[in-house]
Amino acid sequence: MVQSSVDSGRFRLCRSSENLRDLCEEVCRQLSLLARSKNVRLELAPFDPGWVVEVDRVRLRQALQNLVRNAIAHSPLDDTVTLSAHRQEQQVVVEVQDRGMGFMGQDPRLLFLPFVTGRQAKTGGETSSGLGLSIAKSIIEAHHGCIEAADGAQRVAVFRFRLPVAAEP
Repeated sequence: MVQSSVDSGRFRLCRSSENLRDLCEEVCRQLSLLARSKNVRLELAPFDPGWVVEVDRVRLRQALQNLVRNAIAHSPLDDTVTLSAHRQEQQVVVEVQDRGMGFMGQDPRLLFLPFVTGRQAKTGGETSSGLGLSIAKSIIEAHHGCIEAADGAQRVAVFRFRLPVAAEP
């Protein structure tokens, strides 16, 4: 539904000032059962609890959920998915990392196209529509942010997005 709204130009955001830490904690709570079902630890790394972003809370939560679900799906059993954030000038940088098989030589930019799935199999036999990362990209870009994926060291897959920090009152 989000993808068709973006494609048709009907995508609207209801922005408000939101605490980024609270939003990340909420996503971790919501997906903790899914992570536990695969014996995957979902870890929220410490970061400044005072960062505020002007976002559509529902949409940004959806983007975060899509990224974290994807990481859980590609994580081996008994491993860790990490959600972290840091500030870089006037932006916050949010990262989701998993220790699956990485991108196996596939151009990670392709993963953000609709209906594209990674070459590696999901570790728990999950299925995919190939829309989650595309929807996350659409949401982040609608917030004037950018998103990317990169292979980290030791087959760590990193999905990273940047959003402007809300202006100080």
